[in-house]
Amino acid sequence: MKPKFWRDLLTDEPFSRKDLIHLQDPMNLSGRNMEQFDHVKKKLRLISEEEEAKLRVSVMILFLLLRVCMYVQGYLCRRPLMSFI
Repeated sequence: MKPKFWRDLLTDEPFSRKDLIHLQDPMNLSGRNMEQFDHVKKKLRLISEEEEAKLRVSVMILFLLLRVCMYVQGYLCRRPLMSFI
């Protein structure tokens, strides 16, 4: 970014590099430490452990049904067509 373009878009006031703030600094690794996040410190959850367990069981059942459907489809595709005559 060239310094001659460093002007506020609304007021047309010039600004310098020291006026810029970094929302995400790739060189600052302390901001990426998961243990420092507030929701991790306070152990906040979107759903309870009970709901999470129910959800895991539901997902496992869906995967099993998918596997059964894939097996049946494969079995049906291998069988020769029966003639009705």
